[in-house]
Amino acid sequence: MSKNPLVSIITPVYNSEAFLKQTIESVLIQTYTNWELILIDDCSTDCSVSIINNYSKKNNRVVLLTNNTNCGPAATRNVGINHSSGEFVAFLDSDDWWLPNKLENQIGFMLAKNINFSYTSCVLHKEINKKQVIYKAPKSIDHLRILHSNPLYSPTVIYCQTAEKIKIPLVENAIEDWVHWINILQRYKIGYLLDEPLSCYRVRDDSISAKKTIMISKVWRFYSKTFSPHKRFFYFAMYIINNLKKHLFLTLKLN
Repeated sequence: MSKNPLVSIITPVYNSEAFLKQTIESVLIQTYTNWELILIDDCSTDCSVSIINNYSKKNNRVVLLTNNTNCGPAATRNVGINHSSGEFVAFLDSDDWWLPNKLENQIGFMLAKNINFSYTSCVLHKEINKKQVIYKAPKSIDHLRILHSNPLYSPTVIYCQTAEKIKIPLVENAIEDWVHWINILQRYKIGYLLDEPLSCYRVRDDSISAKKTIMISKVWRFYSKTFSPHKRFFYFAMYIINNLKKHLFLTLKLN
């Protein structure tokens, strides 16, 4: 690892004009300055592209890429990964944002401890009522633990990128982040928590229960394709238990 590594920030964009300025501004004010922000527009029909263009004209670290057809979040992020040059990769969705010292603190943490995969605590912000709560992920996570559930929010994660770039699997929407973490932890074995709330995740859907029902069906299909029947039922049971705890936390704290 170099002493001042370039961080490639990957941001897929689709009709995000309501939140996009806050997302981009949160990168521009980072105290760590060796970054590139790659925004990939997935055929937005609003003013998202115009907003990005205004920033990219003023700052050459802000890069706009555009898809010719609507590809979905996983393929769109892969466009950004293909274009990236950084030693480290971070994801920042177009409705989330970072605190100003996010990159400085997390990159410093990874360099000091020679860590290839890290994540932070997270501020969960419910858009409809503006309530916030700090969510703390496990102190560490390995390949086995990540198979039980996904305790990580994507804007908290930074990982080291090798010459052979790790692409996001083109699985069903809503589980692509989780499957990506599974693949990365197969390589790096373990990831570590920096217990500072440096990322803000916007909870936009007021119908969390309905969303979870759809998610569970997608998780079951993933396990069915990946494991034998015995392991499939074990991991699925663990997933249900762990995510029920997470859902109850969100419901109690944000409603």
